[in-house]
Amino acid sequence: MRIAVAAVGLVFSGCGMSGSAALRDELREQSASTGLALVNGESGFVRVIPFDGAEAFLVHDRLFGEATSGKAGQMVLWVSRRNVTGAFGSFELNSTSGGRELGKGTPSMPVFDPICLSESANRIAFWGQPSGGRAKGLYWAPLDLSEIHLVSADNDYPLADWSPDGQSLVFERGGQLFVFDIATAGTRLLTRGRYPDWNPSGGSIAFTGPDGSASLVGINGSVLTWPLSGHKPITPLRWSPGGRYVSFTERPPRLLFLVQDQLVVVRVSDGASVIIERSAFTPSGIPAVTWTLGYRSFCAACVPNGERVR
Repeated sequence: MRIAVAAVGLVFSGCGMSGSAALRDELREQSASTGLALVNGESGFVRVIPFDGAEAFLVHDRLFGEATSGKAGQMVLWVSRRNVTGAFGSFELNSTSGGRELGKGTPSMPVFDPICLSESANRIAFWGQPSGGRAKGLYWAPLDLSEIHLVSADNDYPLADWSPDGQSLVFERGGQLFVFDIATAGTRLLTRGRYPDWNPSGGSIAFTGPDGSASLVGINGSVLTWPLSGHKPITPLRWSPGGRYVSFTERPPRLLFLVQDQLVVVRVSDGASVIIERSAFTPSGIPAVTWTLGYRSFCAACVPNGERVR
């Protein structure tokens, strides 16, 4: 997954979150009871941001490594690179509960960028170029990559997300959103927009509309209303497991020449929000901030920021 690292100015984890007091308390309770947390996979480590404590880092020993989290917050995929140019080397799939190994391999593939994982169907979607003269584009495969299926030939890196049952894939191409059906290999146009993310309930898809607003569409293409329409995300909207919250980064009006984009969590039912952190400058690219459950088991070997060795 393509990651962009922003210089973080302030982090409001745990007791320092700003915004709705009721939502702050609710998120702390969720972290305490279910281990709910935000995660950001970067080169060689996973950054964990709980709501009831300080951020921490799970460091991996893979050289030039990357990490991608599962949609339901129950898996993490480590991908190693053979060199700094990004040539694909191997992968290792672990559960977030105690770090159990679920699979690993070293397939022959010159380009491999994981986009999203489906725990329910044990599938992965990735942008890449399989060997054998196949086109560069969006593909799906079982987690062991034993079979590789083309979704859309495209030289540009797309954003995509699995349906909750893992039987469909929503993806963007040329400013439009499409739904791909695994069983029929058919593709249908959904709407115009970018950055799709499928609601865990299955009935709707969050995305950024053509006007830049946080938008919601039914799986039949119907326009849906929700309390987030006043937000202008600059990164994908990410549903929490269960679909109660959405996280994304937005850019408030500038204060003089200071740019401080802010990572927020919004409660979907009423639009209440909290600011999790502010960035000192705009990320270049798409930060992979997603969600996880059971972060204490997942993060048993985590270290504080000051102890992280890169």
